[in-house]
Amino acid sequence: MVRCGWVVGHKFPTVGHRSFAYAGRDPLGWGILLSRDVKFPLPSAPVSSLPSKNAETFAARYCAAHGIARAAYGNVVLRAALYLHARLLKLLLPRRGLAVDRDFVESVGNLQRMEDFHDKARDFLEDPNGQTWLREVLHLRVSARRLRRLVRETLLPN
Repeated sequence: MVRCGWVVGHKFPTVGHRSFAYAGRDPLGWGILLSRDVKFPLPSAPVSSLPSKNAETFAARYCAAHGIARAAYGNVVLRAALYLHARLLKLLLPRRGLAVDRDFVESVGNLQRMEDFHDKARDFLEDPNGQTWLREVLHLRVSARRLRRLVRETLLPN
């Protein structure tokens, strides 16, 4: 075990691919002693947060909650997640202009846990096909924040 430093707080830092493990409290009580390159198991997720094979997807729950057919899910959620001015200008855009947005909405429809949304949103925002002037400057696209709110309200109804 190699001593590498003291950290005050509760988060363990990572440097590149190296991770640090808790090695004990320092004698003076100022922080946490960390050790480098120690093999340790990652904490397991609670059983309730793991997706099960029979868990409903976001699309199924959203359709059931709003009384819409599954076939209409894409258009309904796309309209709800678009920026307000993009809803008005959607009719002027070619259908392929919102293809990245439709793919994002469909991929989010398959989610079973809220925790997976952030990966989908990052992929959507970093998609090279979605980095055009109309989308970046004029925001003629889906709002990831609006869609996150819809997912949160549907999957976490509390």
